[in-house]
Amino acid sequence: MQVQGISLVLSDPLLFPEAIERYADAIGMISPDAASATGVGYFDGDEPLIAKYHPPVSANLVQLMGKLNSNVALATSLGPGSEEVSGRNIQPFRYRNWLFSMSGTVGRFNSEREVQLAIPTYIRENVRGDTVAEMLFHQVLAFLHRQGLLAGERWEISPLRTALKGAMSLDDVWFEDGEPDCSLMLTDGRILLGAALGRPVYVQKIEGLEPESPDPALLKSTRFHSRARGAIFLDTNSLVSEQWETIGPNTLFQVDTNFEVETFSLD
Repeated sequence: MQVQGISLVLSDPLLFPEAIERYADAIGMISPDAASATGVGYFDGDEPLIAKYHPPVSANLVQLMGKLNSNVALATSLGPGSEEVSGRNIQPFRYRNWLFSMSGTVGRFNSEREVQLAIPTYIRENVRGDTVAEMLFHQVLAFLHRQGLLAGERWEISPLRTALKGAMSLDDVWFEDGEPDCSLMLTDGRILLGAALGRPVYVQKIEGLEPESPDPALLKSTRFHSRARGAIFLDTNSLVSEQWETIGPNTLFQVDTNFEVETFSLD
């Protein structure tokens, strides 16, 4: 199945609707009104929540995400004509305080290869669907478990990068032809980790949300908006505009608690 995805990290959750409005054109590209299925994962305070939508319920991400007040949100969309997908396979996925999504080409997981994965039983019992995305998420959780990071109590982001890279290392398990065509997103509501595998991801850094031509009467609001920091990432079939930067394949990227975007090679 082909999945398109978006991730948004923002310093001020109260400005989340405004950020969605600012990037409505880009978000609309990955979520047509006729989408086969749409999923949104976000945080209400510290609590991760997921909403999943099938038509005829509106699947327009601009409308759905424009109602949120969250520091971080992940969303995915299956375009028109996609194969029928059960609710269990709609992303993002959630476990405790973690949200995860995979975009691009997402295949079914070959259950015969499950023996190669060292996933604790109490984590494995959370698997409900049958996609590579969900099983890979639980492999990431297993690596976090082994490093004592599953509860999210950590002050450094580098061990999380190590866990994500370790979970992705079994290419022959996740990708039968050995050629991934996907990207990954992982968040606990404070940081965002991602990886571009075999395909690019597009990003815009958010450094203020003030209007392009502010009304002088709104200067106070504009100064407040100028403190907004964050980033928006897209995995879509085409570059939205030249204003977007490209994160090339085989790259791990992150947004830390200071809302700085950094990239690392996976080679």
